[in-house]
Amino acid sequence: MGILVVISPSQQTENPCKICASEANHARILGEKIINLLKQDIQFDSYLIPSVNGTESQKLVQATTLSNRYINGRSPALHICLHTDGGYDGHGCSAMCYKFGGLGEKIAREIYNRLSLFTPTSDMGISERPGLWELKATDASSCLIENSFHDQLSEAQWFHSHMDEIAQIYVDSIYAVFNLQKPQEYIDWQLAIKKVSDSSDGWISQINNMIASSQANGNLGVYEGLQFLPILIEKIANKIGWKDSWEEELKNDNVDYMTWISNINIMVSAAQANGDSGMYELLQWLPTLLMKLSKIK
Repeated sequence: MGILVVISPSQQTENPCKICASEANHARILGEKIINLLKQDIQFDSYLIPSVNGTESQKLVQATTLSNRYINGRSPALHICLHTDGGYDGHGCSAMCYKFGGLGEKIAREIYNRLSLFTPTSDMGISERPGLWELKATDASSCLIENSFHDQLSEAQWFHSHMDEIAQIYVDSIYAVFNLQKPQEYIDWQLAIKKVSDSSDGWISQINNMIASSQANGNLGVYEGLQFLPILIEKIANKIGWKDSWEEELKNDNVDYMTWISNINIMVSAAQANGDSGMYELLQWLPTLLMKLSKIK
């Protein structure tokens, strides 16, 4: 499992923005952009808190409850709150953490340092805010970022026109805090097969056909294994440096590796026993394909 990142956009629909409907509206757009970037890297497990209903305090309780359900004791885990500011004569961004001295402060500072260089105005600094509900009620290391001011036209315009860059700042900050390297290329399962097989079109066609036919024929055991095969291929292809057998490589990457190993072996045996030469021809070479995929650089 990867590093868990929970993105919690503002639920404050009552705060109007000079450009769009509300603070909650544009915070969610930014959150979706951050999540889309994080999902390109299997080093992360990322979740976006959905919109909830109720009073402001009820929304906060619901958001942190959902976050803690995602976190479920995992570590390291981040809970990042996305907001914009308003109601007073301020400028730029600000960052808050529960208390100085931990991972929450580190991610707050990393985001603030990068974002404050990008904003076109002066900025508001970093502070401890142990009284803020979302910072104290979450089980993860947490921070809250006020990205800009929604009630000042020039700042709201800037924020709305630079959301892609701001989302990238968040993601770059997370990489920096955990000292992670970005993948040079995320390899989808079809591209992965093309990199290692001279008969890639046949492989891709056969896998798609097997998934469809096993479902249509009610062969749930085979279908259960095959529907996750493209995901498994991507997981293996986007790892580097493995040197063990395909069983050991699955063990390194997948918490449910014994089920994978068993399913693959069962599918190979079943295809042979049933006289399904086409499926057997493909499945008997599946372990070799998985091994080749793990060597992609």
